Amino acid sequence: MLEFVFFGFLFLSLLVCILAYWPKTTRKPARLPASRAVQTGPAAQRVALVIGNAAYKAAGPLRNPANDAAMVAGALSRLGFDVVEKHDLGVEQMRGVLKDFEDKAAGAEWALAYFSGHGMELNGKNWLLPVDVALARASDLPDEAIPAERVLERLSGVKKLRMVILDACRTNPFLARMAINKGGTRTVASGLAAVEPTHGEVVFYAARHGSIALDGSSANSPFALALVKHMDEDGVEIGRFFRKVTSSVLTATDNGQEPFVYGRIPDEDFYFKPPLGVAAKSDALAKP
Repeated sequence: MLEFVFFGFLFLSLLVCILAYWPKTTRKPARLPASRAVQTGPAAQRVALVIGNAAYKAAGPLRNPANDAAMVAGALSRLGFDVVEKHDLGVEQMRGVLKDFEDKAAGAEWALAYFSGHGMELNGKNWLLPVDVALARASDLPDEAIPAERVLERLSGVKKLRMVILDACRTNPFLARMAINKGGTRTVASGLAAVEPTHGEVVFYAARHGSIALDGSSANSPFALALVKHMDEDGVEIGRFFRKVTSSVLTATDNGQEPFVYGRIPDEDFYFKPPLGVAAKSDALAKP
């Protein structure tokens, strides 16, 4: 009996010693080094430049562009775009911002540039107007304004989709003061001229070429309100997005304004807000 007690006590002592010195290790989740961290969101693949020019010095301020640009920039940011937002740019500032955005957009899958402000067409060429424009003469345009085509040129390094959205088809306040050469070929038309982008480039006008966009009665234009509304809908492919925006603006303006899209979309689906299944699959593929 004593032997049984002795060996039982010895066994328990050994067990206590073993447990006391057993290595205390806790399995921690693997962590990627900072240099290998993977960004699973779409911001690295989708970039946007948003410009709202409202404080025109020679023509008086516009009511909507500041609000529209802020609203569009906020929507794009929530949807995962890496957004650059700028307001009330002079001509040199606009040139600099476009140059910087070219560097930022290089290598992105999708780049979008949105401009709200004054624009005009002269001899079939479209121009975006900075806030410091004066335009005493039509010949001043190359010095004081930005060719609309230059925006697309700055997106040449984008891999798949280059998109420009222009809410600049307003009444030209400089027309009366511009000295147009009499007897020449210079003509200034209402709105903007039609364009022919190449494959992978899309230009979306707030109003069809040769027509005027309306500011509406609220703090935001009908076009900007429609853009943001349909951007935020799940699973709306980009082609359908254009149709839905057009329909909404036609309804809001009693058929007085028809947005228009020019260009050729690549043969794949693009979404501002992908369907839930597509978004989940994209995140899973992005994880290491």
